[in-house]
Amino acid sequence: MNFKSLTIQIILTFLISLIVASVVTRVWNTIIAREGFEAGWQTAFVMAIVLGIVVPLTRHKK
Repeated sequence: MNFKSLTIQIILTFLISLIVASVVTRVWNTIIAREGFEAGWQTAFVMAIVLGIVVPLTRHKK
């Protein structure tokens, strides 16, 4: 796996993680926490950054 492939995987994993985390926090705030229809952007970005880096690197080690 070269640098270009790893970079593409990091970006794709970041974007997918960001979308999923924002949807999950939005649903959580709407249904469970009753705080309205808003996303927890801080949580979504932190989770997306961590997963965007860790997942492709662990796949790269195999």
